[in-house]
This record gives sequence, C-alpha cells and structure tokens, in this order.
Amino acid sequence: MNDDSRVVQSYPSADQLATEFAVCLLDEVGEVALAEIVRRNESPTYAYPVCASQTFTDANMVMLRACNGFDVTVTSEDVLDGGPWDDLWSEAWLIARRDKFREVLHGVF
Repeated sequence: MNDDSRVVQSYPSADQLATEFAVCLLDEVGEVALAEIVRRNESPTYAYPVCASQTFTDANMVMLRACNGFDVTVTSEDVLDGGPWDDLWSEAWLIARRDKFREVLHGVF
C-alpha cells in the first residue's frame, strides 16, 4: 500500500483547473489587476510562455493553490518537470491565459 500523500487518485480536467486558477488569481490580485494582466498578455512583450500574472503576484503559488482546491495535496515537487501535475499545470495555464480569464470576469473582455 502506498501512503505517499502526493499520489493523486483523480485529476481535474485542464479546463476545470484553468477555471480554478482564474478564480484564485482574481481573488489574489483583484479585477483591475486581472484586467491589466489580460491587456499585457496581448502584447508582444508577454508572448508565450511569458504571462503578465507574474508581474502582479507569485502566480505559481496561485496555481498551486488552485491545484489544491481539488481536495488533494499537491506540492511544488509535483509540478516540476516530469511531476504528476506538470502537464496538467501547463495546459491549464495556457487555457486560462488563452481564454483571458473569462470564466471569472464574466465576459468583461
């Protein structure tokens, strides 16, 4: 029997994690800053893989908080290259960024 708390039995979908990340980011920085993040992300300065969210907060910690919102324990080691959350983390970040955090801003942009 494996007692490693980092082993995840059930992963959220990338879309679910992207939505949770957007909710957590809005909670962390507020609507005005999130609107500015969206605006900056559309400029060449913030072309993929750069995200303006890092300018306003430690967005990696916000994403980690989002991961832990699914009733699992996720550590920073879990999201490092090759960790069990690595691909899901990256895909969710891309979705949230691509969708301009619309889910939580109700189509403001």
